[in-house]
Amino acid sequence: LALAGIVAAAWAFVHLRLDRPIAALTKGAEILARLESEGATELPHSHALGALVDAVGELGRKLREARGEARSRLSTGGSPRSLQASLPYPRRAIKRQAGNGTMVDGEMRLDRARGRLWDDAGRLFVPAGREWAAHAVDAGGEPVTPQEAASWLQRESEAPCRAPVGVIGPREATPEQCGIAMRLGEGLAHMGVVVLCGGRQGVMEATCRGVAAGGGISVGILPDDDWSAANRFVTIPVATGLGVARNAVVARAALCLVAVGGGHGTLSEIAFGLQFGKPVFGLADAPAVPGLRMLRNADDACAAVARVLLNLG
Repeated sequence: LALAGIVAAAWAFVHLRLDRPIAALTKGAEILARLESEGATELPHSHALGALVDAVGELGRKLREARGEARSRLSTGGSPRSLQASLPYPRRAIKRQAGNGTMVDGEMRLDRARGRLWDDAGRLFVPAGREWAAHAVDAGGEPVTPQEAASWLQRESEAPCRAPVGVIGPREATPEQCGIAMRLGEGLAHMGVVVLCGGRQGVMEATCRGVAAGGGISVGILPDDDWSAANRFVTIPVATGLGVARNAVVARAALCLVAVGGGHGTLSEIAFGLQFGKPVFGLADAPAVPGLRMLRNADDACAAVARVLLNLG
């Protein structure tokens, strides 16, 4: 019987697209009640079904009451973090009043005048250490995306993250991969990020071209011993003379890595990055490696990089 209740709630959750536990449980209870009234179930103890329906209804009422109490406490200045341990409801479903707007899960607010950035848990960002500190709820300012917050960090906070972001990929890239790399480079440049790459052709050149279009800075870590081997869009070519061993330098120096496509060389950079504990993201048929997080497009990659810059995990 318990299994029947779980299945009914799960069916309501998935097929009716009810994204709230209360709604799914309530709908599951309604389904079971209807089955009982129509005689569609053959359960030896029908009173147990009624007990389950009552229990689910009671749980729904308690959850609604808790949510209402949380909203009331938050609207009067209570701390969202202090409520999380006691609430029987996911934090992401709670909207809280903060400053002059409503803050929802995953949202950040930026007060440019005071140079303050808050996350959805009421924490205050400390640019100097890229850390989030517990803080009384204020959250004035305006809602911002991770990219906008990262751009503020890099361009306005006076304490930008100086570590570059690595973009890796093959010399013999497809037109699609080059297009994605160019959009990625431009997006990173708009955030004020220094972009690190291998400095040669293919994905590397397309990335540097995008960075140049966005008014940013790219650093090319060349395998050659002559800086003139760099593609013409590289801002700062670094001739290492290390050959393919320069792949380890790229991976070690980057804050995180984004792979656009890739062959054996890119695969080695991904492996080095993962071994060094760096976040590694993949686009456009990047090698499937455990630990690499595949993304859909350049915009998603920029958002992922922004979260790394902001130390959001």
